[in-house]
Amino acid sequence: MRSSVSENPAALAPHKVLTRRQQEAVLAIGHFRHIRKAGTTWEIGPHRFSLTLVDALVRRHLAREASRSLSLTLAGQLAEKRLKERQQ
Repeated sequence: MRSSVSENPAALAPHKVLTRRQQEAVLAIGHFRHIRKAGTTWEIGPHRFSLTLVDALVRRHLAREASRSLSLTLAGQLAEKRLKERQQ
């Protein structure tokens, strides 16, 4: 069962719900086009993230995996926007 974006705490307050590394992964997925799975890690631009970290984002409905690539869901895009606003 999927919850709506307005009920997803990771989308509404990502700086409170996600770890620092998960926040970095959301920002990287939204920013870089070069994303691929390489063994036990995901290569996202120049960054490396573990499979378990990315799986946690998928379970929180922030990212989706498709054909060895990743993209942000609508909730993930909202989380990315809120994280970028907080950085400024």
